[in-house]
Amino acid sequence: MNIGNYQSFYNLVKDDLPVIAGPMGDCIRNVASICNCKKEQKQKKSNECNIMYIDFVKKNGEALKEYFATKTSDAELLFNHDTHHYVLRLQLR
Repeated sequence: MNIGNYQSFYNLVKDDLPVIAGPMGDCIRNVASICNCKKEQKQKKSNECNIMYIDFVKKNGEALKEYFATKTSDAELLFNHDTHHYVLRLQLR
């Protein structure tokens, strides 16, 4: 399974891990509420969400390996940001 960005990660964990969902969910909702006409502001908030996602995965990914194994039947979970920048690879099986 590939998680390509902060929004995909949030969608994977939002119902199970309220500690993550709270700040990241707030960030994602804020990005969505910013008018597309304010591209610079929207991009800045998106980058903030991305940093939260990357930091969390790098710091906690290994510790949550068993949890992630319950979210997919795939043998591997690959975390990226902006779809193609590597963050972490977990062998789940």
